[in-house]
Amino acid sequence: MISPEIIEEIRQKANIVDVISSYIEVIKKGNSYLACCPFHNDKNPSLHISTSKQIFKCFSCDKGGNVFTFVQDYEKIPFIDAVRKVANLIGYHCDELDKSVRSIDNSTKLILSTLKEASTLYSFILKTNEGIKGVEYLKTRNISDDMIDYFSLGYCPEDGESSIKILRAKNISIESLDKAGIVVREKNHFIDRFKGRIIFPLFNEYDEVIGFSARRINDSDEAKYVNSINTDVFNKSKVLYNFQNALKEAHDAGYVYVTEGFMDVFALYLSGIKSSVALMGTAFTKEHAKLLKKLNVEVRLCLDGDEAGQHGMLRMIDILENENIKYRIVNYKNCLLDPDEILQKYGSEVLKKFSNRLFERDDFVFQYYLKKFDLNTIDGKRNFSNQLVEYASKLKNPIDRELLLKKISEKTGISYDSYANIINQLEGKIKKEEVGKGDKNISISLNTVTSKKNITKLQRCEDKIISLLLNYPNAIYHYRQGNNYFNDEIYNKIADYIIDNYELNNNQFDVSKLITTLSQKDDEISKKVLDKIIELQDIDPRQIYSDDLLDESISAMKEIVEKEELNKKLKNKTPQEQAQIIQTFWSKRR
Repeated sequence: MISPEIIEEIRQKANIVDVISSYIEVIKKGNSYLACCPFHNDKNPSLHISTSKQIFKCFSCDKGGNVFTFVQDYEKIPFIDAVRKVANLIGYHCDELDKSVRSIDNSTKLILSTLKEASTLYSFILKTNEGIKGVEYLKTRNISDDMIDYFSLGYCPEDGESSIKILRAKNISIESLDKAGIVVREKNHFIDRFKGRIIFPLFNEYDEVIGFSARRINDSDEAKYVNSINTDVFNKSKVLYNFQNALKEAHDAGYVYVTEGFMDVFALYLSGIKSSVALMGTAFTKEHAKLLKKLNVEVRLCLDGDEAGQHGMLRMIDILENENIKYRIVNYKNCLLDPDEILQKYGSEVLKKFSNRLFERDDFVFQYYLKKFDLNTIDGKRNFSNQLVEYASKLKNPIDRELLLKKISEKTGISYDSYANIINQLEGKIKKEEVGKGDKNISISLNTVTSKKNITKLQRCEDKIISLLLNYPNAIYHYRQGNNYFNDEIYNKIADYIIDNYELNNNQFDVSKLITTLSQKDDEISKKVLDKIIELQDIDPRQIYSDDLLDESISAMKEIVEKEELNKKLKNKTPQEQAQIIQTFWSKRR
């Protein structure tokens, strides 16, 4: 484990704006920093970042925390892994961090260890006499020895048994090989799933082998590629080939290319572009987009030039838009080749120029439908117009919309006003649908208000006191002078944590440090305390604090508690008994 002292040192050295900026775009507005919140579908910046407190908070979804919890929630990783990640982002190094191990269970460790051993073996075999066929094939694809090492390529022997025997000799059980997706049963024995193929190891962001893709090297009826089956560590719809290298290259390059195949990644590498990834023969998913978002660079879509590739990029646009990822699209013009074919036919310089010819979104969509429909026919013009006008109706920027409609009009000869009228009709339809949905939205809104009204007066008072303690150090000093308490034990815990933090920091309150302390605890109480602190913490408190304000809230809270206790005592009592209880109650309060 990493010591609390090291964690605190990392927290103090990390600038929360810089760290969050490495994941999402952050905007400086005056003395404030804002961003579109990545934890809900946020179109207008509602996430605020405080440099003085080193915390963030979204005022739409109430997500908040410090530099560690942002990384933890964004990447969905354990707290201690988030600490390592932040340390890596700020260039902090120490032996304690290097010795620390990612928080994974023993079963997962065994699978990863098995895959690492297999990958090492395949790489070794490629460089022996047994791997000559593999090397010869790779040379035909212009893949050098340096590239073999860079991409950790390997080869699995044709017999399918020798690799398994070697791995078994390393005390790796058949069960482990099976869980790692390496073996298949054939008749009465086990053979290697990837026999006779070039091996492409697949890595996660921690540079750990999580699976393999294996390509045949001869012409046969077999599938061109055989991928690892889904395991506890591998799912091809969540993996991007070469992502581990893109993590190292993208920041300096300022971009990452997304291609269809491994050979396209190699082709771009040969043209001088190292920051690229490839899909694993699956459609682009939200999980892929979230991986790309971690790179925090422009995404350049570079799928194949044929209809399937172009249509694939069209579908990717919606996902990238929803994830607020910056992107552009490689302009293939009328070329139907993929990057690897362009390299083979025209060379690396042509491919480099080609890959730097980029479309903005609207130009790409326009050209896609222009190639798809024949504008010399009435049907072609109608379909072309319908597709693009529907697309234009969804554009939020009126200038983008007008430019596109003018472009469509020029190409078809149909007046701009005709298209504008269709847009108006579409918008009218959408508004009607929204009005229909509006009743449901209103009911949801009313339910929300009702639930807030259900919060008792006591809870409101307790929230107010904690809010003052969190946001004004003078309130902490004043609160601890009196014999104060809360009716709810959670609030007492919060107050204790705040006071301890205040005293340990020489009468200065550090909410970011407190969040770090609570985030390392694994009990339900600490989680509730942390959630309440994030809820009530203000990024930039505007209220003028006074001790009277705190005293009034404490008095109001105590009065509510006393009255609730009185009501309990009065229950099921006779009028005479009730009168006596009330008289005693007021005499004590005088």
